[in-house]
Amino acid sequence: VTAPMGTLTDVVSEDEGLTYTATFTPTADIEPEGDFFITVENAGVADLRGNPGAGTSSGPSYDLETLRPTLIITLDDDLLIVGETMEVTFTFSESVYGFDNEDITFADGVLTDVSTDDDVVFTAVFTPSNDLEADEIVITTRDGAVKDDSGNLIIGTVSSPDFEIDTKNPMLTISLDDLKLLEAEGATITFEFSEAVMDFTEEDVIVENGQVGMLATLDNMSFTAVFTPDVEVAAVDNVISVDGNSYTDLAGNTGGESSESESFEINTVIPVITFDALVSNTYGDAPFDLIASASSGLTVTFESS
Repeated sequence: VTAPMGTLTDVVSEDEGLTYTATFTPTADIEPEGDFFITVENAGVADLRGNPGAGTSSGPSYDLETLRPTLIITLDDDLLIVGETMEVTFTFSESVYGFDNEDITFADGVLTDVSTDDDVVFTAVFTPSNDLEADEIVITTRDGAVKDDSGNLIIGTVSSPDFEIDTKNPMLTISLDDLKLLEAEGATITFEFSEAVMDFTEEDVIVENGQVGMLATLDNMSFTAVFTPDVEVAAVDNVISVDGNSYTDLAGNTGGESSESESFEINTVIPVITFDALVSNTYGDAPFDLIASASSGLTVTFESS
């Protein structure tokens, strides 16, 4: 017996050699072209009187398709930040059926329903969860998720490449070491971020009635600078603020809302003492001049008797 593209178990007869049966198992993962036949060399058999057979006998033709479908999952991004989405592509080696979102495992976001035009390439859009930092995330399909047109099941789970999510906006707290500034005084401002940031400069600091010096930092999280008030200013309810869109974290997320310091007071007006003009007076026969060092602002009159 010749059984191409597979193996045949030993033949067995249950009716004294008239009918024989065997099981044919095709070779795995092949998709050969053409028709195949199981054939018997009749000369190899004889009836009970010893008469040999002649020629060959063939069964019906059969074709084989034991090649299981395979899958590759690709992503169009590997880092998702606030406001971003990612297209997920499921590319099978051949046309399949039965593939839907119940066959897909994922976390930390939502996935639209998969869609396809040819039952080979499927796509969906992944939207990450808000206020999240996570890495080594994968999208996975379950074992046996689909069959090809011949009924071959896909074997094993398939995972996408790793990707990261950072949908946390950096936060900022602004504080001053002095909330009442007088002439010749300055205050140290501390800008404390919730994570390391980029592109934060002196130009991002919004102030009135003074100037902010150069920013200094060792870790791009905590920044300090000196605020010097303007002269001849008397003002309350001053604040130092930063626009949240002026800086980003290392992933590219902006700060979102603006941040403000506590209100503080500035009084750099120097008090001035003025005197009315003094006139010479005569005490007895000797004239003298009065020289004053302070004044209440009232006119002082001297009289002699």
